[in-house]
Amino acid sequence: MLLFCAGLFIGATNIFSVGQWTHQQTIFLCLLFAVTACWIYLRFCFLYAALISIIATCIIPFHLSLPPAGERVLLLIVLCLIFFLNVILVILSIIINRWLNTGENKARDGFTAENILKPESHGIGLADVAAALTPMATNIEVRQQDKFFDGGTSGGGGTSRGF
Repeated sequence: MLLFCAGLFIGATNIFSVGQWTHQQTIFLCLLFAVTACWIYLRFCFLYAALISIIATCIIPFHLSLPPAGERVLLLIVLCLIFFLNVILVILSIIINRWLNTGENKARDGFTAENILKPESHGIGLADVAAALTPMATNIEVRQQDKFFDGGTSGGGGTSRGF
């Protein structure tokens, strides 16, 4: 991810430097970053990659040789399209979840809305913190073990503790 962001930074500095990139090359570079970041987000679930993908997509209207109002309208259309697709996905997930919950045993054709995996830990509980803060509250005695290695009796070339 670090290398990707570094490449994005280098590409962005080349985009905004005067006279080095044509508009077609800039658009291609932005599309390349958008698709790559989208793939990284879908594969590894890095939210920063999704943000990079959206930003790279939003740079494109400013390189289409449109008047300033046209650039802003096209950017608004792109952002509204992203928002609209997200709303559709949320509604679709709610509909599918309700459909699965109405099935027999909250399942349909092997799919279920129930969490069948072990739930993740949600941090340290209050009881765990209290136990950690009061270590002397237990009456457990620790018995010291015999010292097998004291004085060089177990090998070690005859060295002693005061070496």
